[in-house]
Amino acid sequence: MSSKGKEEQLDDSTKDLSFFDKSVTDLFKVCKSILKAAEKRKLTPSERKNPFLSRLEKYEKIYIKSEPHEHTVYFEKIFNNYKKFILLGPQRDNWLLDNEVMISYGEDCGLKMEAKLHLSSIYRTASKMRDEIKEEMEGLPNMGESGELIYPSVYLLFLYRIFLEICESDNDKKKLGTHIGTLENETGLTSNKSMGNTDGLGDIFEAAASMAEQVSGQKIARDKLPGKNDFGKMLGQIVNDPKTKNVLGSVMEKFKNTENIGDIMTTLVDSLGSMTGPQSNNSQTSDNSQNLQLENSSNNNASNNNASNNSSRNNSSNKTLDVNDEFSDAE
Repeated sequence: MSSKGKEEQLDDSTKDLSFFDKSVTDLFKVCKSILKAAEKRKLTPSERKNPFLSRLEKYEKIYIKSEPHEHTVYFEKIFNNYKKFILLGPQRDNWLLDNEVMISYGEDCGLKMEAKLHLSSIYRTASKMRDEIKEEMEGLPNMGESGELIYPSVYLLFLYRIFLEICESDNDKKKLGTHIGTLENETGLTSNKSMGNTDGLGDIFEAAASMAEQVSGQKIARDKLPGKNDFGKMLGQIVNDPKTKNVLGSVMEKFKNTENIGDIMTTLVDSLGSMTGPQSNNSQTSDNSQNLQLENSSNNNASNNNASNNSSRNNSSNKTLDVNDEFSDAE
């Protein structure tokens, strides 16, 4: 469905577009949340489904059934048309507010379809809703920030992440990265990629290191934490060690009806610590607690990733955004 040449299409199809894919999926979610939240605020909700939402859901279904590289052309066109203003930063959003920026699937081939993403209209809806809520809250006691207040910033964050993935200039990428950092600080939605961690295991190793430090009392240098290539080796050493097997079996039998993972982990650490002699107790406890935390976190992370991937590519038409979720963390 693209007007690009064959060489460009081939180049896009061989790129790693996993982060582009995740950001587009996040954009779909926040767009649906904005439209549904705005509908709920109406004094008399319409019986007719919002046409912007209907068209978005049609486009989303097409997106899920196709490959991400088939859709980069639409965002590239938007970025190139408004690059001057986009690179000035999210505070300069007139390019989005004052125009009718829209993705219409098939337009590059002359097809007229109802699969559309009304970017400007949805952003205006989010901005209007934010301003109305601010006005309503003026003079009232501080009762916590409403999630709708940051919808425009969340929306721009996902859009800027998409632009980061499709732009070619290093200078443009640097500017976009700065603006993304500002939006992440504003919304609290951080991205491991923007912080230099692209293997998706940073949170797991960080959690393991923190737990090991608490147990052993020894500081662990973060630049010495293992990468994804070391992960399989570490798990293999745990599983294949006879003493570890016995301890794991014993503890799991004891807690097979327990749902408190904290109790299980504490018992595992204590049990493994008792396997070592007095002289190496601190060091061994630190190593084992780190490995065991990694094993547990890996299983949970793999389960969560499978659920997340299925949701993003197969069931995202039923999802809406919870602004407290971190959509692009370590997936």
